[in-house]
Amino acid sequence: MAETLTNIQILARDYARSNDLAIASGTGLDRTNMIYRKLVALHPWPEFYQTDETISTRIGKETENWPDTIRFVREPTVEIQSPEDGKFHIIPDTVDNLRWAMAQRKPNGTPDYYRRSIVKNVLKISFRPIPDFVATVKLSGQVEPNDFTAIGNATVFQNPAVDDAFALWLAAIDSDKNGFIGRAVELIGMAVSHLSTATGRSISPAELGFFVGAA
Repeated sequence: MAETLTNIQILARDYARSNDLAIASGTGLDRTNMIYRKLVALHPWPEFYQTDETISTRIGKETENWPDTIRFVREPTVEIQSPEDGKFHIIPDTVDNLRWAMAQRKPNGTPDYYRRSIVKNVLKISFRPIPDFVATVKLSGQVEPNDFTAIGNATVFQNPAVDDAFALWLAAIDSDKNGFIGRAVELIGMAVSHLSTATGRSISPAELGFFVGAA
């Protein structure tokens, strides 16, 4: 568990039958980070579940800055702490422009909805009705991994099968790139098997970017 890129590279080279495979420098590092992000997005791994409570509502203020220190894979759950009971209550997103416009007509109070937007390249979150109290906003969800920068960096997966799948995936890409299509298909099948076991669901090669049998 939590294998270093050093060990993952050793495994990937063995699987790909290539001593030239480099996963922690140049384009190899870019590819490794891309596959790592795709791997994290495949499943709600508990290792990547985080909460952020840096935003607070302000009396009479509709919009706050979105935190720039956290990157969610998907839209997080947004909750506001009630000033009455101190408990956090979920505030739903709305993509319905009519509901958003109607909420603007309500008097200030407890928000019914939130909406995210970008203003001059700065991410924002807005609440309607506009809050009439100061409260903590909790964001909860799966976050993107930090990029690897060196061969000594490690993953954070607690299940070693996921690190094995990571090595297999990287080896499959290298085999495919070097023209060994049959070996690439074999390796991606092994990666799929590991990930299906680890996630408890049937994962297809297409989810890993391989379309077996495609012309």
